Amino acid sequence: MSNALKERKSFFSNRVNTLVENIGTSLRDLLRQAADSSDWRDYAGDLELRLSIENISRDLEELITLSFEIEVLTLEGNLPQIMSEIDSVEAAIQARIAELKFALEQTAEKTTRALQRISDYTPWVLDD
Repeated sequence: MSNALKERKSFFSNRVNTLVENIGTSLRDLLRQAADSSDWRDYAGDLELRLSIENISRDLEELITLSFEIEVLTLEGNLPQIMSEIDSVEAAIQARIAELKFALEQTAEKTTRALQRISDYTPWVLDD
């Protein structure tokens, strides 16, 4: 994997860790608010609750996006290996095609010679 891909993957991994910490902090804040507040319907408590939920939602969305980016980077990092494997499979297929073509040509030649021998001995079979 190239250095640029490693750096991007490291950045995304660090960001994922930060987001997980943020989500954990937001959830702890929500639990603390629930323990501290006797009235969840209070406007300030309601507003804090909505803001905490929005923060968690935003962080989760970014976490999903980053996990997708990390998956793409992993695929990009493995691309040279995948292409090499594809090339070797393609070479093996081409070699097998050449073998089959040669075998077909040999079979055609043998069939032609066999038909020629038959026609030499029985000219009346091939004549109209």
